[in-house]
Formats: sequence, structure tokens, C-alpha cells
Amino acid sequence: MKKNYLFLLIIFFTFILKCNSQTKPLPSDQMEMAKDLYYQIYQKNTTDPCLDNNMFTCKLINDGVNTGIYTITQLGLKKNNDTLSIITNANFSVFKNATYILIGDGIILDSSLFNTLPNFYNKASIYIYNESIPIPNDIIIPINLNQVTFTFINVPIPSNIFSGSIEVFNILGIGYGFSLPSLLPENVALKRFSTFLGYYSPFPSNAGSALKSLTSLRLSFNNDITEIGYKNYSFPTFQPFNKLQTLYITFINFGDDSNSQLWNFEQSITNLTTLNDFHITGKGFILNPSFKYTDFSNLPETFFIYFSNGCDLISNCISKPCLKLPKKSGISVIGCDFNIKNIDFTNVTYMKMQNNDFEQELPTNEGGDSSNINYSTTRLDFQDNVLIGSIPEGYCQFYKSKYPTLSYNELTGEIPTCFSCMGANYTITKNLLPNQFTDFNEKSLPTNCETFNFSLDYNKIVKTDGSTIITIKGKDFGWDFSLPSGNNDNVTLLITIPNNEITLSIPKGEGSNKTFIANFGYQFKFSQTFTYSYEIPVITSYSFGNDSKFYLNGNGFSFINNNSITLNGVSYKFTIATADEQPSGNGYSSSISFIDDGGEINNPIDSMLIGDEFNVSINVGNQVSNIVTFYLYKSISISSLSNNKLNISGSSSLVTVTFDGEFGTTNSKIVFVSINGIQCIVKSVTPQSLTISSYPSVPSVGKYQISINVGGLIFTDQIEYIKTPTTTNTTSSEENGHDGSFGSLSSQPISLLSLIILSIISLITLPK
Repeated sequence: MKKNYLFLLIIFFTFILKCNSQTKPLPSDQMEMAKDLYYQIYQKNTTDPCLDNNMFTCKLINDGVNTGIYTITQLGLKKNNDTLSIITNANFSVFKNATYILIGDGIILDSSLFNTLPNFYNKASIYIYNESIPIPNDIIIPINLNQVTFTFINVPIPSNIFSGSIEVFNILGIGYGFSLPSLLPENVALKRFSTFLGYYSPFPSNAGSALKSLTSLRLSFNNDITEIGYKNYSFPTFQPFNKLQTLYITFINFGDDSNSQLWNFEQSITNLTTLNDFHITGKGFILNPSFKYTDFSNLPETFFIYFSNGCDLISNCISKPCLKLPKKSGISVIGCDFNIKNIDFTNVTYMKMQNNDFEQELPTNEGGDSSNINYSTTRLDFQDNVLIGSIPEGYCQFYKSKYPTLSYNELTGEIPTCFSCMGANYTITKNLLPNQFTDFNEKSLPTNCETFNFSLDYNKIVKTDGSTIITIKGKDFGWDFSLPSGNNDNVTLLITIPNNEITLSIPKGEGSNKTFIANFGYQFKFSQTFTYSYEIPVITSYSFGNDSKFYLNGNGFSFINNNSITLNGVSYKFTIATADEQPSGNGYSSSISFIDDGGEINNPIDSMLIGDEFNVSINVGNQVSNIVTFYLYKSISISSLSNNKLNISGSSSLVTVTFDGEFGTTNSKIVFVSINGIQCIVKSVTPQSLTISSYPSVPSVGKYQISINVGGLIFTDQIEYIKTPTTTNTTSSEENGHDGSFGSLSSQPISLLSLIILSIISLITLPK
């Protein structure tokens, strides 16, 4: 029985092995070419190229029919030893389904490779380790050849390579036989180009105008003047490159930096208005003495510049700061030595400096030597720079998302209390260590933070409409807060400046003696209570809307409940307030009206006569306004406003301005006029005219607000000021009048000639 089981087991495994070793059939042309390539490289035959040595990757042909036929999608031509194989008569045109072709180390193809490439069915890449056989000048780049990379090339690049569909072209190493075309054909396909350059291989002079779609350019310059046969060569210009976003410039010197050819920084780079990232590696640039600094301010916001082991642009400038940057810029500096004060941080949002030999103090905004650091937007990463001195107090104000990284320096002294309050195990303080502080190390625990405080002398009166934001100063309260359960008054707390300032956004509400509690500090162990009261309501005026409804206007009305009004001693319910945008000079910010419950409104205003007096007050959250006396009028208007123009110099009490219109009263004591928020004197009023004097001056010609209040009813409009005076009315300074408000009128100043004539007439008529 056991023998039978053993026999069946042997049959099963034999079947599995047979299945796994089945030949993957290829189209005849691919099979023939694959076997030939296999033999040329390994000097032996194969019956199944898809299985031997992983040279080919094969997949079933997906043509909608299950044919069982495979196709080659990847070719990896590489040697397993140090011998050299030269492949001739290779016909790659049969590999139309290929997406990747690797010509590995030890494999050399003759020029036939470039003449037999297929029009690929899909985007394809070719990676060539070593190209030392000339590429035909008449090469035609096939369709869908998307990427070409030469690890090393020692032959010229023909211009036709830049005429095809290649989007990514990388040249990672060159020999003395390498060169680029002196001129490039117009190309709209190439997006990323990387190449080495030397005195024997300059950059094409028209690259900027020819490569119309280029977004990324990497140029590596050999500038080692000790190299045998080295000749100084010119640095290329970079115009126009209208789509270039990323530029890498690397200087290669295998010896001492003092043996490097140096070029004046190419100023055309600062005019690449689409450039987002600029990388400079190695020593090669110096600043032309005719330029005091390097100005990148024309480049896009969020521009980032990287310096690595070559920082002459920020170490040897004539004028400080050395760099002028656009807003929201970033800087990365590695392996340099320069004065940090050469950088103006005004527009810098990220500054990374690592592995530099500074031996200088941290930049700060304190004292007379400001670096213009914006603590709310700038992120500093200053690891391992031999920085000395102490941490400035202002570093407490860095946002939590922007906290500075200062580890592995030689900082000393006492750290600011905002950090010691949190201890060494806090997110931010971890990034301050290790250093050589006298009072802070990896084992430091949070302190009792005796410096924690808030200044509670802020304005505690807030608006009922939810528009108030209270600003409160403080110290050492940290970067975070928590709210205890039960804080249901919807106050919004925001830390606007860490350890220095918070804001409280107060919601709509009413009443007095409100409290809000928040917790701060390490593990939120410090509780702070903030108090506020809503403003006492004030009724400033009344009005009639387009719907003829009666409205009361003022401040401190309730925006969350119906308002309770007392009118002539009787209580009425008014609507919840609305914050309609009204002219600022009106003195009110909200309005309410009698509640319409769908039936007849009990509105005493309807039964009153024009000119009737009525008294009104309001109760909001048990805070009661003063009783205000109004007089009932339904309409105020000025018919002559467009004809009256005032002098920008203003007028005295001798100069009057009369308006025709509808004013409803002869009682000047209940009429108030202001222009541009400044009171005028009301001289007289009739139902059809209004006369004022002493209107204010204004800074320039234009229209300004005039406001007229008749018994509490408000009228507003715009009146024009000019430089040329108009006709003037004069009145005796003894004529009755009173100061008004809410007015903007047109004046007619008295002329000097008129005053002289009046004086002569008065002398003639004096009794002898």
C-alpha cells in the first residue's frame, strides 16, 4: 500500500515539474532573434529564451483570443562575467511589444541597433551601459521610444536624436569622444534632459529656444583645471526655456576646489520665470563684482534654492543680503561656511542648513541685528552646524508645525523658559538636543512654569452679532491647548503666536459675566478662565423698509432670540436681529421689526400721527438700554443733492448750505446732520428745506457720505466735494443753530470781495 502512495506521489511531482518547464511559444521572428541574441552573449543555445537566465520577460499576447502565444516585453542583455560581447546583425524590430531594453555592462552593440529599433506599441525605455560605437547621423527615432539613458558614452550625439518622441534623455557619464550637437532642431517632446559637459562637449547654444517643452534640466560640468589637456570654456546661457521648472547644476572636481575653473554666476537664470527648484552642487560659481547681490525675486513664489559644497553666492557678495528671493521661498545649504546674516529671511518659509561649519550664533529678530525671521511661516532645520551661543527668546514663537530643529550643535547657556516648561520629552524640545545647555538635557522634566500667565486686561465687552475677536497676550502657555468638557458656549480659541498671543472668537449671544476655560502647558495642567460680557443694547434710530415695515436700528440687539421692546410703556416682541450691511456713519449695525406671526400685527406705529413723539427701549439678556425719544416721520429726502457741491477745504459757521427736499418738521432741535462722520451745525429746517453750516474739510475731491437724522429717522446719501467753490449763502453768527450729525452736504463759501462790499455798506449806513 505504501509503495502505491509513493508511486502516485512521484507521478504528481513529475507532472508539476513538467507543467512548470513547458516551453512558452513565441512568434517565429521573435523566437529566432531571441535565440540568436542568447547565443551571441552566452555562446550556447537555448530552446526557450523566456525561461533561461532571465534575459527575456515574456507575457501572453492579449489580442482577445486565447492563442497561447507569448511575446517579449523586456530585454535584459547582460553578462554574468567580465568578458566582453560584441553583438552584430541584431534585428530589434521584431520586439514591438517591448517596453524596456537593457544593454548591460559588457555588451556592445554595433550601430545596427539604432537602425532596427521598432515602432513600439507602448511607451518604451532603452538603458545602455556603454556606448562606444558611433551612432548613425541618419538615425530615426521610433514611435513611442519614451526614454533613453546612457550610463557612459564616448561618441557624439547626432542631432536626429532630438527630433523624435523621446521625453526623457539621460547621459550619466562621458568620455573625450562625446559631444552634443552645436545646434538642436526644434523639439516639443523632450521634457527631462540630463547630461555631462566639459571643454570638449559644450552645451548647444540654442537649447533654450529649441527644447520648447523642457521642464527639468540637469547639467554636470567638469571644471577640474588639473585634468590633462583642460581648456577653459564658456558657461552657457539659459534663455528662453519658457517651461523649465527644475535646474540642477553640478560642478565636478576630483581634486582640490582651488583647482576649479570658476564662472561668474549666469544672470539669465534669474529670468527663468517658471523655475521652481534650483540646485547648485560644488564650487564653480562666483558673483560678478558688477552685481552686488543675486536677485531671484522675479521667480515664482515657493521657489527653492539648494546649495551643496559651493556657496559663493551667499558668502562673497558686496551688498547684504546676498540673495533676494520671492515670497514663500526655501533655502537648503549643506557643507558650506558663510555668515548667516548674509541671508534675509523676510520671504523664506523653509531654511535647511546641515553639516556646515558656522561657529556663529543663531539668527534672530531681537536687538538691532534682525534677520527678519517670520516665526509664523519660517521653518528652520539647523542640525549639525557648529552653532554657538544661546537660543533667542523669540524662538518660543515658532509655530508647532514650524518648530526649529537645532540638534547636534554647540549651543550653550540657559534655554528660554517656554522650552523648559515642557521638559525634554516634548515634540518640540526633542529637536533642541543634544547640545551643551547649562539647564536642559535629555533627562530634563517639565517645570512648574512659574512664568506661565495671560494678561487679563483685555476689552471684555463683545458684540452680540458674533463678530468680536478678542486678542489676549500671554507668556509660556505653549503650543497647544485643550478644552474641558462642558465648554458649550462655542467660543473658538486660536493660538496666533505661540507663547505670546491667543484670540477668542466670540459667538452670537447676549447677557453678561460669561466665562470660557481652556487648559495649557505640558499635559494641559494649567487651567485659565477668560471672562467677557455682551454689550448693553443701544437704540440709535428707526427706519421704514421697502416693505413699509417699521424697523429699530442699533447695537447690542439679540441675534439668537426674539427681542423684547418697550414702546410708550407697552412691551412688544420684535424679530431676531439681522446684521444688514449699513453705511458706517449711521451708528447702527443691526435692525429688528415687529414680529409677523401670519396674522394682524399689534403695531402702535400705524395709529400714530406724523410728528408724534414716542419712547422706546430694549431688553437683551436682562441688559436694558436707555429710553430713547423719537418723533414719527415716514420719509426724508433731498431733491437738490446732485446740484450742491462742497469745497474740500470745508466752511466756517458764516457759510451756509441749503438743501431742498422733504424733512417733515420745523423743529431744528430734532434734526442732526453729519458729513463724513463729522457733525455740522443745523441752522434752520422747514418741511421743504434744510440749512447747515460748518461742514468739514476732506483730504481730496470725491464723494463722501452725508447723513440726516430727523427725530430718529435716518437718511443717507453721497455728496460731492470739489476744489472750486460755488455760490455762498451767509448768515449772522448769532442766528440760532445747533451741532448735528450724520450729514454730507454741498457748500458755497463766501468770497473775499463779498466781505469787503458788506463792510463798506455797513460803514456807509452807520449813524453819523
